[in-house]
Amino acid sequence: MTNSNDLIWEEPGVTPPSARREWRITLDQLRERPGVWALVATDVATSAANQIKRGRLGGAAPGEFEATLRGIRNGRADKLYARYVGGEQ
Repeated sequence: MTNSNDLIWEEPGVTPPSARREWRITLDQLRERPGVWALVATDVATSAANQIKRGRLGGAAPGEFEATLRGIRNGRADKLYARYVGGEQ
């Protein structure tokens, strides 16, 4: 941790296109097997499940996917599971 007077000057950057593309590929795979749960990520931020459910990752529509976490500690989860349920619920 830096002293409050020691600033680190850097641009925040953006999510790399490869990460966005990976989520799109993952969600496309879930669409191929509607209703079937899959382990889609490990050691992930707990916000990822809500982002999937709300349609904020990989071009998903809100309500198109269900997602749940296991092993939550300090804002991170050991496992993220998701399944395609198809469209608005």
